[in-house]
Amino acid sequence: MLKATGVVRRFDDLGRIVIPKELRDAMGVGPHFPVEFLTDDDGSIVLRPWAGACVFCGVATSEDEAFGGKRVCGKCRAALAERV
Repeated sequence: MLKATGVVRRFDDLGRIVIPKELRDAMGVGPHFPVEFLTDDDGSIVLRPWAGACVFCGVATSEDEAFGGKRVCGKCRAALAERV
């Protein structure tokens, strides 16, 4: 079920919109984090974090880089291993 946020934005001349920081924070996305666009039969556009991305840095990952059901890229996996 979709939930209204009350936020309205206009497209700029290049077709871009700014997603408010509060929504980006709630989604857990930041600069360079891949997101995917989905459409619904009623004409809605849904934006969500791309499931094929590292949960820490947002870099695209492959299926074999899954750890505990989450995707973690090689660089982040190495950084985590150093901390253990």
